[in-house]
Amino acid sequence: MINLIKSIFQKKSQQQIEQPLQQQLDPFKHFNYKTINNNTVKQKSDCSAIAINKENSLLLVSHESKIKVYTLKNDSLKQVQLITNHHKRVTALKFFNKYSLFYLSSSKDSNIIISSSYLCANPKYIQKLSGNSQGIISLALNIQEDLIVSGSFDQMIRFWSRDTQSSISNWKCSQTIQDHSCYVEGLSINDESNTVVSCGFDSRILIIQRKNLSSKWLITQKIQVHTFCHQIIFINNNTFAFQDIGLTKLLIYQNINDKNQSPNYIKFKEVVLQGNHNGNKSYFQSIYNHSKQVLICKNGNTINFIRVIKKSTNQKRDNLIFRLEQAIDYGQLFFGLLVGTLSEDGQYFITWDELSQEIQLKKYQEL
Repeated sequence: MINLIKSIFQKKSQQQIEQPLQQQLDPFKHFNYKTINNNTVKQKSDCSAIAINKENSLLLVSHESKIKVYTLKNDSLKQVQLITNHHKRVTALKFFNKYSLFYLSSSKDSNIIISSSYLCANPKYIQKLSGNSQGIISLALNIQEDLIVSGSFDQMIRFWSRDTQSSISNWKCSQTIQDHSCYVEGLSINDESNTVVSCGFDSRILIIQRKNLSSKWLITQKIQVHTFCHQIIFINNNTFAFQDIGLTKLLIYQNINDKNQSPNYIKFKEVVLQGNHNGNKSYFQSIYNHSKQVLICKNGNTINFIRVIKKSTNQKRDNLIFRLEQAIDYGQLFFGLLVGTLSEDGQYFITWDELSQEIQLKKYQEL
């Protein structure tokens, strides 16, 4: 009898230990994004950028050189304005979070424009950032919203900064870097805003760092990859995900050196993606959402949704688990034109693709 009680007690104790360990390993439920029926909007002209504001109330959709402004209410879209500040194809759209009335747009006309959604009834821009000799392809805004990094067809990376005490319209080009031998396709800034990664059609990744806010940006590492590259995104301060245009895998790089050492990013994991690599165009930029810990990337005609789970470890490096949650096939896209964005809270995933020629809303749901 005593042995039986002891056995039951030991089994119960073991279950109590295993349960929190399992919760620690996988604290998130499985999820998917489900289409909101009867809430699609037709758009026949090409779209290359979409953005949604922090409040999930305004949506920007590029319409070749124009920008359509929609209100989002009760899961329905209603167009309220058409903005014509650019004269060539719009390539990127980003809302500010701290200054949610303002947004960024970049274009093949070589300009970055800061505009206010308050002025939708009378669309005028707040500031135009010029200086690129050719069109802008990639654009990144840091979390602190005092740094914009742009990449263009002229192979240049430009750093635009403003004093945090100054107006949102007081931006200036603080530095340029030219080390890519072809145009700059992808850019990402880490959360600490001390590291920028870039990739391009020269098959290289550049690691660019600064020691503090007053120091210059310096290239601290160059990584040669297999072929052309266009999707790159930071997951945390020391880890980024990169997609080679010729592979159906997501490559995960992590810095193995301490903070006081020069960075040494190495590939430590490969994540197999659904879909094929045909049709990988640069318009869809990979997304990482901190609130849901979700990584979204395009592989050919398929969008992959990956949960990123941090497993506790005593090692210096983060032990990350990448779990594929959903893969959405958008059909045979002849030109590979598929763009999308995720809301800040992770509730809405919004896309446009060349096959359906529709703006589609999908909503997050746990399974």
